[in-house]
Amino acid sequence: MPDAVEVLIKEAHEASRRRRMRWIGAFVAVAVVTSLIVTLAVVISPPTKQVGSGSQRPGSSALALAPCASSSVSISNGPYVGGAMEENAHSLTITNTSPKSCLILGFPRLVVYGPTGSVIRFALVHHATGGYPMTSKLPRPFVLTAQKSAYVFFAQNASEAGTETVMANVALIMPKSLGTTKVVTLANPIAHCVGQSASYANPIAISPIEPMVRATEQYRHS
Repeated sequence: MPDAVEVLIKEAHEASRRRRMRWIGAFVAVAVVTSLIVTLAVVISPPTKQVGSGSQRPGSSALALAPCASSSVSISNGPYVGGAMEENAHSLTITNTSPKSCLILGFPRLVVYGPTGSVIRFALVHHATGGYPMTSKLPRPFVLTAQKSAYVFFAQNASEAGTETVMANVALIMPKSLGTTKVVTLANPIAHCVGQSASYANPIAISPIEPMVRATEQYRHS
């Protein structure tokens, strides 16, 4: 009888060992299959784009457009700008008159014509030179669609000492373009100073071209 019991006990242990081996085998098989599935998913799935990487640069498709040429836009007096004391401030509206969208990125060049029609040279700077606020942000590209408008702001300190020559006819040279736009007569003239005030009165601060007038900065409006 004891021998029979020992045999039963041995058989029970053996059966238990076989069950454990089957469970271990099944677990290993599942683990191998899962590993293969994960590996295939990693290989097949497209790479995840990294936030802030070069491929994610905003406006990358817009950069393929041609820059807005000076000949394809018109300029006009923009919204009234109330300059601070002893300064002259202006804004211009730039309208895409072509049938196609174009790209704007950067600062325009301001061309000022004197009373005889000759070009009067002014130093152009990209920061405020007086008490008016002007954006200090770098230009960002944007698309100007057909018949839509953008804006630019410029200003100079008033001349307090010396001889002034006032002039009101100006044009723009668009960024990355040759030639000028058609001339527009400013609502308020620009003064060219000769004398003591020339060093601070003659430089003209000009903003980037922006899609919204207030993006040139939160300057004063009537």
